[in-house]
Amino acid sequence: MATWEIAPGQVRAPDASAPDESEIIALSGPYLSQRTDVRIWDDTDFRVVHMTPGHDLRVDPETHKRRIIAVANGIVHVRIQGGEEFQLGSSGICKISPGMRCVFLNKQYAGAVLHIFTILGYEM
Repeated sequence: MATWEIAPGQVRAPDASAPDESEIIALSGPYLSQRTDVRIWDDTDFRVVHMTPGHDLRVDPETHKRRIIAVANGIVHVRIQGGEEFQLGSSGICKISPGMRCVFLNKQYAGAVLHIFTILGYEM
């Protein structure tokens, strides 16, 4: 692992002089795994969620946010707004529209990793 990945966990653009999120061009896995949402652009947050076996993630409805949730590793079961449950495996994505409720459940004996992109400022 590179030294920057441990601390500070981010790489800034070569010409970045101000401590602004828009100047960050890389974030390490350890950095992302220790935080909730990380602002990567003015209107976009990113989060990594490690799901242990039997763990669930509930995404509450929010009218001003759109989400794209990608399965980076493993298999999860997904239920959106009371619809039928379906499985989603590695490299699969799920779109959560504003105002929609969603539940992700890891029913496997191995862990799963989700990457969550949240797009802010959406008007319904």
